[in-house]
Amino acid sequence: MSSFIPDETITRVRETTDIVGVVSQFVTLKRKSGKNLLGLCPFHNEKTPSFTVHPEKQIFHCFGCGEGGNIYTFLMKIENKSFPEVVRDLAARAGIEIPGEQRGTQDPQAALRDRIHEVNFQASNYFHAILTKSQTGAAGMEYIGRREVGREMIDKHHLGFAPGSGKALRNALAKRGYDDALLETAGLVTRLEGGGTLDRFRNRVIFPIYAPAGNVAGFGGRTIESSADTPKYLNSPETAAYNKSVLLYGLSKAKDAVRKERARPLILVEGYLDMVMLDQAGFAATVATCGTALTPQHAASIRRYTRRLCLCFDGDEAGRKAVLRAAEVLIPTDLEVTVVALPPEEDPDLFIRRYGPDAFEARVSGALPLLEFIFEHFASRSGDSVEGRSAAFAAIAGYVARTPDEITRTMYTQKLAERFSIDERLAIGRVSRAARRKEGGKTAEEAASRELRGIPRAELLLAAAALREPRLLEDSDVEEITSKMTDAELASLVRTVVHRGLAGDPVLPSAALDMIQGAGLRAALSGLAVDDAGVAEGRGARMVEDCALRIRRDWIASSLRLIDAEIRQCQSRGETSGLDTLLKRKMDLAREMKTSGRDAPAPNSRRGE
Repeated sequence: MSSFIPDETITRVRETTDIVGVVSQFVTLKRKSGKNLLGLCPFHNEKTPSFTVHPEKQIFHCFGCGEGGNIYTFLMKIENKSFPEVVRDLAARAGIEIPGEQRGTQDPQAALRDRIHEVNFQASNYFHAILTKSQTGAAGMEYIGRREVGREMIDKHHLGFAPGSGKALRNALAKRGYDDALLETAGLVTRLEGGGTLDRFRNRVIFPIYAPAGNVAGFGGRTIESSADTPKYLNSPETAAYNKSVLLYGLSKAKDAVRKERARPLILVEGYLDMVMLDQAGFAATVATCGTALTPQHAASIRRYTRRLCLCFDGDEAGRKAVLRAAEVLIPTDLEVTVVALPPEEDPDLFIRRYGPDAFEARVSGALPLLEFIFEHFASRSGDSVEGRSAAFAAIAGYVARTPDEITRTMYTQKLAERFSIDERLAIGRVSRAARRKEGGKTAEEAASRELRGIPRAELLLAAAALREPRLLEDSDVEEITSKMTDAELASLVRTVVHRGLAGDPVLPSAALDMIQGAGLRAALSGLAVDDAGVAEGRGARMVEDCALRIRRDWIASSLRLIDAEIRQCQSRGETSGLDTLLKRKMDLAREMKTSGRDAPAPNSRRGE
């Protein structure tokens, strides 16, 4: 939660915003039986709808991938925004003022980012006008023409040109009231040792780099000079708005194409012009890295829009090595990754210009799964020597070990053994050892799964019952039940929901989910809360009774184990003073366990899944 947005404002914005209206901008929702709406999940590829929205409770859950939460959670995931940014956006739509910001107490970092976005927007317009409307940009337009980029793409991606004078941009922005300090902070100028500034981008074709929301975060510039001393590409430095390890060139526009064509993969290339040329050829769902290797943050950004990714790097050895580096990031995720194999002398831009869209489409359709590409890459280079084959085996095993899915890992381990004529048990051992060495690199979903493993299912179901039908707990001794729960967050949620319900101030499920910090726990609760079968109204009271009983019996069992440990310690030390008290307490608890009534069959002692 942001300290700059009052809690009451967060609540008001959430209660004013209808989750159905917002989600419907991204997902086609249809009413199913009951109160819920159903659609295809925007967070993973599926053919049968499993994405559920509960209008009354203002929450969502996907029973396919497990994502779930309230309106804030949804927009944070689908628009790749922070919590404060989502609240501010929704507040602006609803016409709700954020008091702290009206008094000038906006987050300084957010305020700086807004200023950089603003000045970058002005710079982008300046560069574009120079390219398209000024004789100064003729050299840039000539270069773009040689690369066969059409006017439609120039306008769509707002391509521009930076003059070579060194002061042109600075002077143009100064006339608009922007000082050198802001321009330097935004990375548009560099400070000279003798004083004054120099435009960072000079004699370069400019590619504005947009954040997913559409703000100009930074720039990439391609030189039109042939000097060996001039770097071919130059990017904005890291700023409050620009982080090359997070942003992907073209994502702000490609995300719309991904949503329209769910069956097609998002194509990832390495160059700005590669991305523009593929878009021009009809492959609008294409993005590029911003002059850096692929990072986990990039993978997370991609995962918010699709699970299908196709790598299309240069066909030379450098391009293949880039694929291998990307594989280290991508294999531990749940992304379905394929690799387009281009001829050694080709890059995506050159290939599409030489052979056309149909030939490229054929390459995408025939793209190899990522691990298949890795097998082919190392196996084809192993030769016949023992040393070469052993090195290839070890390299492939290292990548297979990163695979989070056990079945996939097992199948590729078997293939590895067959390919190198190695005993399968030896291959399994090698991959297992490699997997243990990489244990730290877990996916977000694995982390969420671990988060739930220590939570008794009875506590999850009781909390879900409180979200769906808090009146079911009104006759229960909530304080006694929650004092026996092992998860403090769930206990606090149950107490708050029930007590406020009794006081005539009910808590909406969408608000209650904000009490839970863990994403995995929040998603699990949203799933149980929207599942009509999870807490069916006809058997809700019985289920609450069963959950309370199971929680009580689990607590007794845990207490008995602790007492047994204390008794053993007393006996080992020869102490008798407290032994009688412990034995009596143990007998009382054992008697209570025996007479506590029937077992609770539904919320059994299994831990959260």
